[in-house]
Amino acid sequence: MGHAGFFVFAAFSIAVAHKIVCRVISEGAVAAILPLSEGSNSAYAAAAFVESVAQKAIIPSVRFDERTLKGPGHAISLIAPFAARSDAVVAFIRREGWEDVVLLYNTEDEFIDLTQIISASNFGRPYRCHLVKLATDVRPALKHVKNTYANPRFVVHVALAKIQPLLVAAAEFGLCGTMNHYVMLHWDTPLLDPTNTSTTEHCNITTFSLFDRDVLAPKFRHMTVLDAVWKDTLSVLNSSLSSVRYRGRPQCDRSWIDGSVITKAMFDVKTTGITGRISVNHWGGRSNFTIHICKKKGRKLHKYAEWSSSSGKGEVSDNNFAVGDHWEVLHRGVWPREGVELGEIAWEEVVLRELYKGRMRRYSHTAK
Repeated sequence: MGHAGFFVFAAFSIAVAHKIVCRVISEGAVAAILPLSEGSNSAYAAAAFVESVAQKAIIPSVRFDERTLKGPGHAISLIAPFAARSDAVVAFIRREGWEDVVLLYNTEDEFIDLTQIISASNFGRPYRCHLVKLATDVRPALKHVKNTYANPRFVVHVALAKIQPLLVAAAEFGLCGTMNHYVMLHWDTPLLDPTNTSTTEHCNITTFSLFDRDVLAPKFRHMTVLDAVWKDTLSVLNSSLSSVRYRGRPQCDRSWIDGSVITKAMFDVKTTGITGRISVNHWGGRSNFTIHICKKKGRKLHKYAEWSSSSGKGEVSDNNFAVGDHWEVLHRGVWPREGVELGEIAWEEVVLRELYKGRMRRYSHTAK
């Protein structure tokens, strides 16, 4: 097998995407990592365009967005869909017996995500949702909440950088009392350790992660969820490319026969990474994954439960806390991953450039 590469396409308009996709493929790329839409309609259109070209040429593709683009059987995604986090939140709300929930958000896309939680409130054990949009200065919104609702419980869907200022303002308004609670939807909230300050130490917080940081090797414990998924994705791509003896190169204007074999290898993946057991369904979405639930105890966030995408509904509890549908308590055992190995990944070349906010992240991989 000759040298092969896979590239991240970080185009933010269809015009730019059209210019670079076929050129990069002609330079030897045999797999595509699609652009992050980042809530932008133009970027989402660019991602759809790149996937359309890759699908036509049968080039293996990977998504990182929580919303899907094309149909089944083409691209895979190792990030858990937002619907899974939504289900875990709904299970938590019902387990806690909350009757009213204040949903805090900042952007239109965050609002759209929260509609899944709102829709679920009409089924099963009901609860009332109260939407509050946050401005740059969050204090007017928090003052409104304090004057309107008694002992509000919150579900917070905002950018990571906005969480700490929000909690500081909430504490100033007396919204970090015993009866208040904050369910943080951002995957990387545990990295902030938002309870370990004198101002916010009394804020009750529950949050989520796609992996259990405490059982990982120390070098992986401070990774963001996106970086962990990046690393697992590279492992899956490396394994899929290495398992197939392909010849020739893909072209934009025709189907690549070997691409079907590589894509099948990606869909058949059964491995272990930082984010746990890795497998995908026929749509290419992540399956059989676990969402780890962290809750404040003392001044620290500690894992206390799990939500499994593959488990059936049922009530399980122990003497320390109760959990509900789709949850597993820790005394039943945590899947061990201390010192987990990510597979035999031997790259002769890995080039990483920043992607976010107009910059490009590019992985260049040389396979044997």
